[in-house]
Amino acid sequence: MRFPLLLSLIVPTFLVGCAGTQPPELLPGTITSARGVEMKVEGDGKAQKEEKKKTEPELIAQTTLAAFRGAGVVYFDDNRASRMFVTKKDKKGRWIVEEEFTENTPHGFTWGTGAAHLLKNGKRLPLESAKWLVEEKDGTVSLLWEKQPLKLNIKVTAWDVSGLPMKPFLRTRFGTPSHASYFAGDALFPYGSVAYVAELRTFEDAVIVPSRRAFTGSDTIANFIKRFNDKTPYCLRYVPGKDRSPMGFRFTSARNAKSGEAVLYDVKKGTIFCARANDDDRGEADWKVETVNGTKVLVMDFPRRAVPEDYGIPASMKDALHVAFAEEKSTQKKGRRTRTVTRVVPAAVWRADEPITDLQYRFNGKAAQALEYIFEASRERREAWEAKGRAASKK
Repeated sequence: MRFPLLLSLIVPTFLVGCAGTQPPELLPGTITSARGVEMKVEGDGKAQKEEKKKTEPELIAQTTLAAFRGAGVVYFDDNRASRMFVTKKDKKGRWIVEEEFTENTPHGFTWGTGAAHLLKNGKRLPLESAKWLVEEKDGTVSLLWEKQPLKLNIKVTAWDVSGLPMKPFLRTRFGTPSHASYFAGDALFPYGSVAYVAELRTFEDAVIVPSRRAFTGSDTIANFIKRFNDKTPYCLRYVPGKDRSPMGFRFTSARNAKSGEAVLYDVKKGTIFCARANDDDRGEADWKVETVNGTKVLVMDFPRRAVPEDYGIPASMKDALHVAFAEEKSTQKKGRRTRTVTRVVPAAVWRADEPITDLQYRFNGKAAQALEYIFEASRERREAWEAKGRAASKK
């Protein structure tokens, strides 16, 4: 069930921050750490233990279900918050999922590095707004959807981050620093702050479509192979980073259009059209066409020496996620007639029972409240930074 995000986490708008801005609990004075050790907060906003400064998160013995009860878990897409929690069960004993979020804000849990939707029998399955949460025998929980045959299994590990810097915990779906982290300064989490690490798995192979806007210009996989053959390259998306070497490929052969090879090579960054960066090849990837959940997909298998981030998969997820291209079906109406339209879209196949560790942290209410405080305190600086970026892009 959807709710607008309550602003209970937002602090007064008259607060204007600087690099040393701290949540109220960490203003100059003395507080008690998670282990009962007194922590002195100096005037510059840096908290230190009397004997030894805390440098690492501390594991908390907490069940996954306990994380969702009460205040629940708070997720930040950059600086936009959403909250998922459970407070009551239905007649079948399933916990009813409740959420708070503002309109057009990503919420819930990430499928892999993010998904606009899944495909089953070629048709879209929306992912947001899970209906129920059930506890499994192994202590994990599973999210269930009312109108879709979906099940996402979650194991949450809780970490006490009291007194630790906020900045390293603010990440994108690819595990890189988020824009919000640029404005966290040296702010520290207050006492009682918990960060959650989620391990996710699916019980059957899933076809994930990362973006609603991505396309290949092909209507079938057979035509996709023909289109990007010989000298016409296709550029793969890559994980952002200054050390990335994005890759492109072109098909070189097709054995009955069911399997074959593709030549890999470096491509230029920041270009509208896919263009080679040099004349060197980076090896070959194998590919095969298969049916996953009733959806026709072309799945790629890259050589071991290839860097997963260069073809769009975080290294920690390379055994679970596989680059793919899927035939997505939709219906179009023209007058009284309805027809099925097929198009090939960039996708990924998530193999069943292959766990993925979500690269973004979730937080308990205390940590989320402190983060909201910092985001609001730095709002004017961020708005100025964004305006400067927009002005530069117009030049």
